[in-house]
Amino acid sequence: TNSGNSGQGGSFSKYDLWLDRAFIKYEASLLEYANLTVLLGRFDNPFMLNSQIMWDEDVALDGIAFKVTSPWQPGFKTSLLAGAFPVFTSYFNYPSNNPSKYQSYNKYLLAAQFGVEFKITDEIEAKMSLAYYDWVNIEGQLSDPFVPLNATDAGNTDNSRPSFAQKGNTYRPIRNITPTALNGFGTTNQYQYFGLATQFKQIAWSGRLDFNHFEPFQISLVGDYIKNLAFDRNAINTVAINNRGGGGAGAFDGGDTAWYMGLNLGKPITTFDKRGDWAVGLGYRHVESDAVVD
Repeated sequence: TNSGNSGQGGSFSKYDLWLDRAFIKYEASLLEYANLTVLLGRFDNPFMLNSQIMWDEDVALDGIAFKVTSPWQPGFKTSLLAGAFPVFTSYFNYPSNNPSKYQSYNKYLLAAQFGVEFKITDEIEAKMSLAYYDWVNIEGQLSDPFVPLNATDAGNTDNSRPSFAQKGNTYRPIRNITPTALNGFGTTNQYQYFGLATQFKQIAWSGRLDFNHFEPFQISLVGDYIKNLAFDRNAINTVAINNRGGGGAGAFDGGDTAWYMGLNLGKPITTFDKRGDWAVGLGYRHVESDAVVD
């Protein structure tokens, strides 16, 4: 039998298993002022979030994370979070249509965040964090010279292109196609792929100020600031195929910075527990082309 269009379960074929969350969590009190949490698997995003310029609120992370929380005294707490997360891993049999195989291509996120929470008064609480995100191998890589004869011919850096892309980031061609008579000396049969034109190594600050005088009603001022430290305008300008002025023929026009400011009113969403709980927010965000991975 055949189970649906994908054939899962038909003719003794293998099933695909889709997981939204599946993780192991370990917690321990190591010292008087050090509580350890370890996460392994696919879990909720552990990094501080005020907006969606860095992370969509629905994103789950695969990998491993360590967090040490230190409640030094009532009303003052620090935390240190670090983790490693695979973003993309190619299969070992790539390309499947060629007896010559290329080395597996892997992309990772290495990240760390320091956070502090403290009470200014009994009714005013502040939270701040400073994070560093290092996206390893996420940028597009130029291939060895070759001549793709059709759309299925593979280059040795094809897997450096994004597996999913929307809009915003700057892209570059990643196939080093040799001009020959087979492609009209560069005028036909340009089976090209495109990858990110820049590396991403980001520093990110988040801040939150909560006014709790009218509990459970809360007033919060929130902000985020992100800068891509690996951004090199001159290097991008030599390879960019989009984000150019003058109708596409001018110099590269992009940036490395994103920021958000907002005001939230109501009950904190994380504490919603009954009918009638409500919250509303108003914010403004500015996101330049290569500040975050789209």
